[in-house]
Amino acid sequence: MPHMSPNAHSGGLPAPIIPDLPTDEKLLVAMDFDGTLAPFSNEPLASRAEAGAIEALEKAAGLPNVEAMIISGRNLGNLVTATQLQLPCGIHLVGSHGAEPAPIGKGVVEAQLGQPHPQLSPGQLDLWQRLSEVAHDVAADAPGVWVELKPLAVGLHSRTAEDPHAAATATARYREFASSQPSAKITEGKCILEVAVDSTSKGDFVKAFCDEHGIDRILFAGDDTTDESVLKLLRPGHDIGIHVDSDGKGKPTAAEFGLSSPAAMRDYLVQLVEQLTFRA
Repeated sequence: MPHMSPNAHSGGLPAPIIPDLPTDEKLLVAMDFDGTLAPFSNEPLASRAEAGAIEALEKAAGLPNVEAMIISGRNLGNLVTATQLQLPCGIHLVGSHGAEPAPIGKGVVEAQLGQPHPQLSPGQLDLWQRLSEVAHDVAADAPGVWVELKPLAVGLHSRTAEDPHAAATATARYREFASSQPSAKITEGKCILEVAVDSTSKGDFVKAFCDEHGIDRILFAGDDTTDESVLKLLRPGHDIGIHVDSDGKGKPTAAEFGLSSPAAMRDYLVQLVEQLTFRA
């Protein structure tokens, strides 16, 4: 399996292989959501995965020695809605970049979109409230820019901005404030600047999950900056890392392989499950 350097450009990556795995190896199939399983939308709350993608992951989760996961920057409640899954379910749903996993054996999501997480410390709650105030203040000067209040973070979205210059100015002002807060974690994504009050990354969560569940091999796909923390964990020639070039712009990535769209990712998952079913 060829290895690409961490600075490989996603537009030039080869398509991923369908691995032929030993029956005794335990595999984690983990996916980002937006831009990986679902096309980008100007209405995130209405976004849904490509038809058949969630079903393929559900089939994978039901196979011996396979764990399936969707790990997203969305808060958990929003992710449950977007995937149209019911908790508890066979797929591990993880929100807020790894800081908000679905509770085991429960169908209750404690944190709600628009509200701080009920388990934030006083210091985290104070920071969350100040981030909200600043984000709303800068967004007011940039029509089309909007604020997303997550339980553990506050995001400033610019995808629907009417004036790119005003959006860039608003983003810069929000970034400047966040940079002055020692406990804030800043993440730059596609048309979003997100600032979290918790430092957990997707990579942190996936590593801990693999250690806890005895995972032998990881297959992970993502499309954005936040997914690189997982891709950098993967072992060349052993694990499979896929960058989904959902916006067609390409980017530097640690992924070895590339796909062009969420639809292509869905097709790959369907083929993967067929191979895994044969293995079982």
